[in-house]
Amino acid sequence: MNFIAFLGWNPGDEREIYSLLSLTKEFSIDRIQKGGAVFNIQRLDFLNGFYIRQRSVEKLTKLCIPYLIGAGLIEPLNGSNNRIV
Repeated sequence: MNFIAFLGWNPGDEREIYSLLSLTKEFSIDRIQKGGAVFNIQRLDFLNGFYIRQRSVEKLTKLCIPYLIGAGLIEPLNGSNNRIV
């Protein structure tokens, strides 16, 4: 949500990471820019990396397994999407 919120909106300070609660409290339609938003892939990579590093290996594994199975990179164990061979 940080990345999407900052497309066309500026909170007025230098913080880059906001919790969903903080975004909800601080968002103001008055601070939305009139010009077009700029998609900055480096910023997206930074934010993705930040949130990935906040997760445990177990949680990341659980989140990734369905996508790995869907891409055919791993096979489910006994038909379950939660276990791999």
